[in-house]
Amino acid sequence: MKTISSLTVAAVLALFAGTAHAQLIGVQFVQQGPGLTPGEIAGFIPQDNYNLVQVNSGTGTNGTTGFLFDGSGDPTSITLTHSSNDGYNSNTDATTPNGDLLFGEDKSGGGGYGSGGITATYTFNDLSDGTYDLIGYIENENCGVTANITVGSTTYYVTDQRASGTPPFTLANNVDPSTRVTGNYVEFFNITAVNGQITLTNTSAGGGNGTAAINGLQLVKTVTSAVPEPSTYAMMLGGLALLGICIRRKGALPA
Repeated sequence: MKTISSLTVAAVLALFAGTAHAQLIGVQFVQQGPGLTPGEIAGFIPQDNYNLVQVNSGTGTNGTTGFLFDGSGDPTSITLTHSSNDGYNSNTDATTPNGDLLFGEDKSGGGGYGSGGITATYTFNDLSDGTYDLIGYIENENCGVTANITVGSTTYYVTDQRASGTPPFTLANNVDPSTRVTGNYVEFFNITAVNGQITLTNTSAGGGNGTAAINGLQLVKTVTSAVPEPSTYAMMLGGLALLGICIRRKGALPA
């Protein structure tokens, strides 16, 4: 007598459990260049369809985007409110997707050497319930630039990595204010939106030329498909029982 295959059981269990996938929303700050185009995959979490925000040297950015697209190119109801006071480029190799992502700089700080205490703000709006991860890229054309980057109650004390070619992604998560870690991205985990919003602030801390950079952002949410209703469970279990009866009577699965 044949039994129900493990593949059949696995398929049914998958229906019960639902499926999970990550929704990615990428934002690139563009200065002196066209920015990433659809089909170019970039980021520590590789993704397509970045939303571009133009940065102005000397004045930075100030405004709210339209509805952002996710990594699949689908529109969402999410927008980004951004405010900074300077902009430039990091001089990475913009002919490669990751170098292009890290090329533009949206900056906090006024360009005065050694200045600090100026904050750029980035707020994602109209977020659905759930938890998110948020990545911020911090490549800089200057060396020794220090910054305090905050989401919620977590602050990372970092030194922006100085740009060269297409650098590898180097994590700078460091919560000790007495030290600083050099890298070109930070990542915040398991963030809960407050009133539909998540805000990242980038405060220049006085190192280098005093202008801390944000090149881009990636907002990540794990989305799980709906679990079947109890009535659906009952129907699927009934189908399994009927299949088992057929197998016992016929001694084999239908051709």
